[in-house]
Amino acid sequence: MAGALKIIKTGMSGSSKGHILFKNNTFYPSFNVAPDDQEKLYQWTKEICDYRLHYHFERRVNNKEKQG
Repeated sequence: MAGALKIIKTGMSGSSKGHILFKNNTFYPSFNVAPDDQEKLYQWTKEICDYRLHYHFERRVNNKEKQG
């Protein structure tokens, strides 16, 4: 959990421009989401997070390989 908190505090969450908040170890939107849309918002958010994490770690591995 400490690693995740470090990522949050170092600005990885800064690109949300205030649309996503983090409080009491929970992420939540700063806007109302209709009950019918909650599952879709969850899926979109999960896809974005998976993509960004994959990109981050792939780039990290590639940088290590270049350094030799």
